[in-house]
Amino acid sequence: FFICMGGRTVPAQTIMSMAVGPQQRGSIMSIAASVQQLASALASFLGGQIIAKGTNGEIINYNYVGYFAVVTSLISISLARRIQIQDQQDTRRSKV
Repeated sequence: FFICMGGRTVPAQTIMSMAVGPQQRGSIMSIAASVQQLASALASFLGGQIIAKGTNGEIINYNYVGYFAVVTSLISISLARRIQIQDQQDTRRSKV
């Protein structure tokens, strides 16, 4: 899990850092980190509400969490494709 998480985080942070100018980059990265932590907490809470233990000790409803993860991943991919990268040379010219 932790190996895959790093594989997703690095490209996401790269896209975010390239989508804004250098002046706003620190603020955006800070807000993004806060949203990521909040989303992790919310996902853990919701997963705990969905997953249950059956009468014979088996875990039930675990498949619904997997389906939800797949759907949210597909939505995230489609949203990431809509992000427009800001040209860094245009930013440099506007300072001069």
